[in-house]
Amino acid sequence: MPGVLRSLGAAPVVALAVALLGGCGGSVADADTARPAPTTRPVSPQAAPFCAAVQANADAIRPLNGLSLSGSLNAAGDGLTAAVTRARLSGVALVNAAPDQLRDDVQRVVNALDVERNALVAAGGDAARAARDPAVTAANSTPEVIGAGQRVSTYVQQNCQAGSR
Repeated sequence: MPGVLRSLGAAPVVALAVALLGGCGGSVADADTARPAPTTRPVSPQAAPFCAAVQANADAIRPLNGLSLSGSLNAAGDGLTAAVTRARLSGVALVNAAPDQLRDDVQRVVNALDVERNALVAAGGDAARAARDPAVTAANSTPEVIGAGQRVSTYVQQNCQAGSR
């Protein structure tokens, strides 16, 4: 789940988002890059709902990732409000599906991503302007968010099947 403002400097949450997608087989940004076939491992029954929610979240944020790459969400054929709403709803589902021991960390990351989305909407879809929003920098650079991102990333890498879809 690369952050909405990926190419524009929201590094801590982006690192988490990229790591989350590591369990799902990649991101929009690397869709054209040839990769070796992923090594797969079974997903435990306990992790399966969360892993499915990680993939659904990756799918929901794909139009927003396109925005940060193309500079225009309308060019991707999708409206900003609709794309942000889908991303928010999938974030709620991600938190709800998170294992108990990970739920607070997932909530921290989703909250930080929501700050990015708020800035993006306030900027009218201008990803560069949104990336300069001080609230985005503040939300993404706290030790709590960085640590949460690392713990969620580790969980996804260890428990979610690589290359699923």
